[in-house]
Amino acid sequence: MPGRRRGIVDRGLALTGAGTIPECGGCQPALAGTGKAPAREEELYTITPIGPDSVQRLEIWREGTELVKAVYLLSREWPKHELYGLTAQARRAAVSIPANLAEGVGRGTPAEAARFAQVALGSLYELDTLLYLASELGFSQPKPVETMRQCLAALARRISSFVSYKQRRT
Repeated sequence: MPGRRRGIVDRGLALTGAGTIPECGGCQPALAGTGKAPAREEELYTITPIGPDSVQRLEIWREGTELVKAVYLLSREWPKHELYGLTAQARRAAVSIPANLAEGVGRGTPAEAARFAQVALGSLYELDTLLYLASELGFSQPKPVETMRQCLAALARRISSFVSYKQRRT
């Protein structure tokens, strides 16, 4: 589209002051280098150039990556005979959350970001079920699983908000 700025728009992205990107012809993050706080709500949603590190500034993506580490640590104690069963399934579901968020953002449109965030949300619910089953089967102590499930509930609310925001932007 002529005149359309390339970049992702998202709540919670850091103002980087990264300057221009030569291949996009002058795309700059909003408020870069101004030193001013945003005055209006729409200014809270900064425009950040598309690049390999742009998704890393997305808080829900960072929370998803921390979740992956926690699932890998928790599932390390699960029975070895479940390595290719519940363990692998839980790990895949956990990895799918930040991976789908990244893919959606990488597509560059609000509609695609929302669609892939919905897929990530589905993986989050799958992981919640798998953690519940692991606890019920005695693979994990109830307390760490309950703590992780509470984190999942909070992340689900944040991803749902992200989806709603992106859908309003389409």
